[in-house]
Order: sequence, then C-alpha cells, then structure tokens
Amino acid sequence: MSEVNADALKIVEKQIDDKLFAFEGKIKGNFDTTDIKNELNALTVKFAEVTMQKDAVEKLSTQLDAIQTAQKDQGNSRIKTFNQIASDIFKTRQAELELLKSNSGKFRFDVDNGQESLIRKDVGTVTLGNVTGALPTTIGRTVSPLSRKVHVRSLLSNSPITGATYSFPVITDGEGSVGIQTEGSAKAQTDTDIEFELRSPIVFAHFQRYSNQILGDIPFLMNYISGRMIEQLLNKEDDEILNGAVGANRLDGILPAATAYVPTGSANVSTANRYSYLFDSISKLAQINVDASGILVNPYAYYEMLQIRSTGLEYTAPIAGLTFNNGGLQFAGVPVIQSTAMAANAFCVGDWKEADFLTKEGISVQMSTEDGDNFTKNLVTIRVEERIGLAIYRPTAFIYGTFTRISS
Repeated sequence: MSEVNADALKIVEKQIDDKLFAFEGKIKGNFDTTDIKNELNALTVKFAEVTMQKDAVEKLSTQLDAIQTAQKDQGNSRIKTFNQIASDIFKTRQAELELLKSNSGKFRFDVDNGQESLIRKDVGTVTLGNVTGALPTTIGRTVSPLSRKVHVRSLLSNSPITGATYSFPVITDGEGSVGIQTEGSAKAQTDTDIEFELRSPIVFAHFQRYSNQILGDIPFLMNYISGRMIEQLLNKEDDEILNGAVGANRLDGILPAATAYVPTGSANVSTANRYSYLFDSISKLAQINVDASGILVNPYAYYEMLQIRSTGLEYTAPIAGLTFNNGGLQFAGVPVIQSTAMAANAFCVGDWKEADFLTKEGISVQMSTEDGDNFTKNLVTIRVEERIGLAIYRPTAFIYGTFTRISS
C-alpha cells in the first residue's frame, strides 16, 4: 500500500470540514440536509481512497446521522472538525496502527504493477534472519523480481458474480434445415438447442508471516509485500485462466478448450514459418465467422517473428500484413500480445471477447496480529486472496498451437 499523499489528504480534509460546518448551519436553521449528507458521504469515500483506511472512514460515515441527532439535542454545541473526528477513531486503534504502520485491518485496492522485492528462502516466517548483509540507513534502488508485463485478465471482459454459482446458456442450431417450399406442401421445420453451463467461483489465496522487527527496520517492506504478493497471485491466476483443467475447484482453461491447431494449405509445407501458422489460424476463424481480436505469444516467439530471413539472410517478414500501432505489432490487423504467461513457442489466436473474467470477490489484502501465536511472537500475517470464475462462451473462437514444426 502506498503512503498517504499528504497534499491530497489536506485538500479532502478541508473539503470535509467545510461541509461539516455547512451541515451544522442547515441543522440550526431546520433546513433539509440531504444534499450536504450526500456530499459528505462522497467525500468520506474519497478520503478512504486517499488514506486506504476504509474501515475507519466507514465508522466516520455512520456517524453523520448521529451528528445530526446530537446537534438537535444539544442546541448550540458545535460539530467536531473532520480531523477531530478522525483522530478520535484512530486513537482507539493506536497500538494496532503503530504496529502495522497504519496498514491495520482489512483494506482493498486495485491491482498495480511494479513493486520492490526481498530475498526469500524456504516458506516460513520472514524475520531479520532472512536478510543478507547489513541493513542500510538509506535505500536507493531495490533489486527485485520483475513483474509480468501483461496478465491474461486484461485481455478479457470483466463481469461480477452475484451468487454462489454462475451459469451461462450455450445456444446451437438444432435439428432440421431450411428448405424450399413447393406450393401446397408443408414448410421445413428447425429448432434450437439450449444448454446451460454451471460453474462455481474458486478462491486464489496465499499468506506470508513477518516479524514486527523486520517491518520496522525495512521501511519499504510493507509496500513491497502487498504488491509482490498480488503479483504472485496474478501469475497463478494467469496459469489457471490459460491452462486450468476442467474439474472441481478449477477454472476451465482457455487453451484446453480451444481448437487444436493443425496446419493446412500453405502453412502445411516445409517452408512454412510462424507467419504462415498465424495467417492460417486467422483464416480458420474467419471461415467460421469469428474475427480474431488478439494473438497471444511468449516474448520469445514475438521477437523471433521479427527475425525471419531467407537462406540469403534477407529479412522476409510479410511486410504487407505486418504493421505497428503505438509501438505494438499487428499482424493482418490483429494485435500481437506478448506475455510470459504463454509457453515459449506457443500461440493462441482468438476473439478474446468470447471469454469473460468473472469476479465474486476482488483481490483483497488483509493483515492480522491475532493469527495463531502472532500476538505473543510479535508477528504479522498478511493474506492476499480473490474469488473468481471464468466463462468461455465460445471455445471455437480460440485456436491454440505451437511452432515446434517450424525450423526458422
């Protein structure tokens, strides 16, 4: 979690203070306070976004009605400023806030990329014993594991799950066929088949345990932990979205559900290259009325495609079908996306709108000093989890293959 932006916080606090006194004036004059209350609620949400102290601000928000009642009962008593109210709330949790560096309780935030890192050993409690070398008094750049540039969820649409399960209908043409009617004869009859696919969301989660000493001695560590643990979860999520095996407590992965690529036409010759396979895959989808929206490959395959040369060492990339848009490669008008989530020599061509990333519970970070014997050992447990699902509406909209038959 990033540190509070002091300037932004002061601005929001000032806005809330102004609204509180406007609220007080309306109460004294027996005016309708609905508009001010709505504005105060919106500002408390904004404060929560700035400070990440969601639970404390929720308590503040619930006090608005009580403020109105108390003001009417006490006549001339003044409403506390926002700083005074927030201070009262935070004082009741001061020890916990100090222990966790103002990161206590449960909070949620959107996923971000790019985090610091820490040397890790076998799974266990992270203490100062996990640190190699002396602790510096100042820290410059931190050497850390690098984050994956593209996660698969970013290629998919996103919808919420409201129930314990989710389902979607798969509609296909049924029996019968359209015919040409002869005057006086019966017309041809057709029907439609509808089958509902039923799935359950699954939980991705992991936790780490840190000593209070290491959190205090390495200032940036709390920022690193929340970010890196989310990145690890997203990497696992990528693997399951792409490769998940059908079964209990698993996602139905896109690649197992996709049509296996078989070279045909000009792609089924000894001189075929990676472009031949991709042209062929786009063509196969077009023949079943599917417009490919993206080609997912590993960075290895991505840059290999830019180095295809003839025996005379001339570059032979198909210039007519190869373009760059905002620095990104497009092939026959279809964006080529590189991600280490894909195997080095594999590809998936498809209409990625035909799969939906479903969210029952978004990514959350929770911290506790009361897990197991944490309290007696001065430990903090940090847990990252989410509950998600995946719906592949049209498996035939994806083609998955490898370049293993290609020598170039």
